[in-house]
Amino acid sequence: MFCHLSVAQCPLPIPLPFPSIFGNRVGQHGELLSTPIIDSPSRGSLDVHSIPMAARLRSSSAVLPFLENRLGSLRSFGIARGAPGAELVRSWGFAKDELEDMGEVLSKMITTLDPRSQMSSDSD
Repeated sequence: MFCHLSVAQCPLPIPLPFPSIFGNRVGQHGELLSTPIIDSPSRGSLDVHSIPMAARLRSSSAVLPFLENRLGSLRSFGIARGAPGAELVRSWGFAKDELEDMGEVLSKMITTLDPRSQMSSDSD
């Protein structure tokens, strides 16, 4: 099974002119105005340049196998003494300490999702 996980900031393109979906109390940057704009009952993308948005990222234990696999690979191919990928990741600019820090972060994520996990951080 192939798994891929990535996150990127990507603005949502809205074609101009977007329908006038905003009320006359929405300002140019999405702020709510105390007094309505008199000359326009509704506003579109030419009037409102941006709006603040709230997003929530929720994770469940479904991501646990992915994290455990990444941690296992990092330990066996990058951190362990004589690991086959150690020189490769060092050529990318990662020091052994940074790899160990990544391993600790992954361990903490795993422990957060599964408190019964007995995986150690190998930080000794």
